[in-house]
Amino acid sequence: MEATTSALTPQLDVFTRLGSYIPLPVILVFLFLWTFIWKAMALWRSARKGHLFWFVILLLVSTFGLLDIAYYYYLSRYDWNSLPEKLGLTAYADKLRDKIKASKK
Repeated sequence: MEATTSALTPQLDVFTRLGSYIPLPVILVFLFLWTFIWKAMALWRSARKGHLFWFVILLLVSTFGLLDIAYYYYLSRYDWNSLPEKLGLTAYADKLRDKIKASKK
């Protein structure tokens, strides 16, 4: 009986053969180093600029370096510390801060 082939078979065959050429531990080490380097650079930049929100997000979310690269090259250009003022949230934050202080007394 003859095996039927589809249009996707050559593409799947490439990935099957790739696994036989590059061992899984090598791929995992490469992904770890890639992620670690980009995460370290993005965390360093966010800490130096005082972007606490982005520091926490970059620390907790793992996107294999994609979010880290986006922050490092594009998102770090903006002044995220003045964002509440631009959105008009400083009055709300001040009221909330006063309410917390009053409840502690």
